[in-house]
Amino acid sequence: MDAALIVGFVFLSIGVIFILSGLFVYQFYGKRRKMATAVTTATVTDLSGHISSLNHTRTWSYFYEYYAEGSMHKVSSSLSSSRKLFNVGDTVELYYVPGEPEKIYLERESGIERFLTAIFCGLGGLMAVIGLAVLLAF
Repeated sequence: MDAALIVGFVFLSIGVIFILSGLFVYQFYGKRRKMATAVTTATVTDLSGHISSLNHTRTWSYFYEYYAEGSMHKVSSSLSSSRKLFNVGDTVELYYVPGEPEKIYLERESGIERFLTAIFCGLGGLMAVIGLAVLLAF
């Protein structure tokens, strides 16, 4: 098999995997957003800054405490942000899934999910186009 064909298939395959990953992120958080219909006010109780060893950038994770369905809950965000969105002590509107109050959604974090979807789908599309171009050229 010609090396160009292998390169084309590799780029196309990686592109498809990236596109599917982006769609999975969009579907996962879209489903959470639709299911999280109960609303409460949460307090940011802690935040954690992590510095990447790869590019030395800081990302922030948040921890929330809120009262829902008769008891207090403490959860951490499922997303991290390169921007500091909150400070300890801030109050935020938090949506949770009725019957599963530990499954949360914050509107303020939705930009991160859209960003991840765009990055994965954009890079995947680019790689798939490169792969198709290589395959069609030979």
